[in-house]
Amino acid sequence: MIIMNAINHFIKNFSLVLILWANLLLAQVGIGTTTPDASSALEIESTNSGILIPRMTEAQRTSITTPATGLLVYQSNNSVGFWYYNGSIWTKISDSATATGEFISSGGIVHNTTNLAGDDFVFGDAVLSGNASRFFFDISKAAFRAGQPSGNEWDNANVGDYSTALGYSTAASGSGSFATGIYAVASGDYSIGLTGGNATGAYSLAWTSTSNGDYSLAMLGATTDGEESIAMGESSSTGSGAENAVAIGYGNTANGSHSNAFG
Repeated sequence: MIIMNAINHFIKNFSLVLILWANLLLAQVGIGTTTPDASSALEIESTNSGILIPRMTEAQRTSITTPATGLLVYQSNNSVGFWYYNGSIWTKISDSATATGEFISSGGIVHNTTNLAGDDFVFGDAVLSGNASRFFFDISKAAFRAGQPSGNEWDNANVGDYSTALGYSTAASGSGSFATGIYAVASGDYSIGLTGGNATGAYSLAWTSTSNGDYSLAMLGATTDGEESIAMGESSSTGSGAENAVAIGYGNTANGSHSNAFG
């Protein structure tokens, strides 16, 4: 009889535990409140404390393996603040207007949030190549472009390392070259092409002219073929091999090294 009473008592208690456990599984959970909202799985009510989200560095956040969609953390360095995983990329929760996708606004600076060493920046088009009006920074070549090409001048093969091209139909294919204005070309390394100029020589400068010689200067419809030579004026030129030659005026040619032609 004593044993049967004990068994019955155990069964009643165990049944009560099962009923309470089932209610917990089906009902909302409230902390600090006995009436959690029906739409919530968990409601916390407090007037003097809050929820502490896991805090970590950027390196720790990006090293999380296969983060779940909706995962929330607080980043404590670099772009400090709350970050959540949207199913494909980490996104910073900001109290200011942000750019879409991988770019955010933080501390007044718009920057990308992932692949910092590999992302390019393009505004006005979705790609670096083509002839659409746009500006971009090609991080692989540290090259900058702004304006509009007329053809393939800004395609990858025609973009020099550390080069800059501004304006319309400008090309800077030389390393460290600079082209600006309209129809300007700087194909020589460290050359400068201004409007209508074609600077093919290294360290040369051309403005509405062609500078083929290294370290040469050609302006106003002139051509320089000699190294370290200068030609200024329509149809004036320095000949090939005419080093340190100077031709200034209309239709003047300086063919010999250290020669001068004026008029």
